[in-house]
Amino acid sequence: VDGLKTPRGVVVSHDGRDVYVAGSGEDAIATFRRDQKTGRLQFVAAVKEPEASPGYGLGSPLHLLLSPDDRFLYVVCGRDSVVAFRRSAETGQLKWIQSLRNGRDGIDCLEYPRQAAINPKGDLLFVAASGRGTGNAALSTFMRDAKTGKLALSHVLSETDDPKYGLRGLASVCVSPDGRHVYT
Repeated sequence: VDGLKTPRGVVVSHDGRDVYVAGSGEDAIATFRRDQKTGRLQFVAAVKEPEASPGYGLGSPLHLLLSPDDRFLYVVCGRDSVVAFRRSAETGQLKWIQSLRNGRDGIDCLEYPRQAAINPKGDLLFVAASGRGTGNAALSTFMRDAKTGKLALSHVLSETDDPKYGLRGLASVCVSPDGRHVYT
């Protein structure tokens, strides 16, 4: 099956129809259609990092999450990016819509991102980036447009801002069920 070399992350759509796997060794996302009665998976397609520059930014995908409405898939890529795809509920296939990459377009908070979380309302996406020992660990907040799925940087809490935040080695993030608190 294409796109499954070194699988790192997996997510099942909220409607139970599709399963997505981050194939870190192929810089790819593999899509499977799920039989809801038996749980069996059928390979649909793989989205891979294009060889032509600038590409999607799918280098070493690690973590996958779906928007609360199941319309968008967000991919945290271990090198330097978060990539957004539109998801077809009918086919499960993905269409690229946006790439946010460290060092581009004013983004300097995605050095070795590890995980992301969306608040229950679906209007905010939080990204934990470890900085990988560089002193650049950060917890970033992105505003999420529910119609387009696109993200816009809103706020960054960085290890360089103040070491007392305890962000060194940041690897995970989650949001409380009421959406009032974010934990790392």
